[in-house]
Amino acid sequence: MLPWGHAAVGYLGYRLYTFLRHRRPPVGIAVIALAVGTQFPDLLDKPLSWTFGVLPSGRSLGHSLLVFVVVAAVLFVVVRNRSERTRTAVFAFGFGWVSHVLSDGYTVLFGRDTCVNYLVWPLAVCPYDESGRSIIEYLLNVEFTGATLIGVGLAVVASGVWLLDGAPGVWVFVRRVRERLG
Repeated sequence: MLPWGHAAVGYLGYRLYTFLRHRRPPVGIAVIALAVGTQFPDLLDKPLSWTFGVLPSGRSLGHSLLVFVVVAAVLFVVVRNRSERTRTAVFAFGFGWVSHVLSDGYTVLFGRDTCVNYLVWPLAVCPYDESGRSIIEYLLNVEFTGATLIGVGLAVVASGVWLLDGAPGVWVFVRRVRERLG
């Protein structure tokens, strides 16, 4: 799945969670943390694999649920005595991270032969040879397949829901920029 699809799946899932749990849309800093979380696995794995050749695949360290569980446990200990706002942001980041990891394997649901070994990396790996790839080149050469169009469709729906929710997170960002500019 491409970045906009991951962001869409993350927002729609988190929106459903906040509605069911709090009867309101997501708010402020949590949406920003969610957005970062939805991109985090690729921001970690793709450069470390494609550019530096340190990881075996663009779906390994950041895509592993085993690694996520360890990081989540550490974060739980670190933030348990912090403010509600901090705990909410960390939870939203984790929600985005998990939504990314799970949505990368969605083609399994359609019976496609998809390697999901990345879920338990380093115990198993997906046999991809991805060294020497470029993220920019990859994004510039995206083919509009059915899977790509699903991601675009999800992004359109999620953008509409986000706008109807009042574009949460935007004002946090705008306020920070104003503070920095004086």
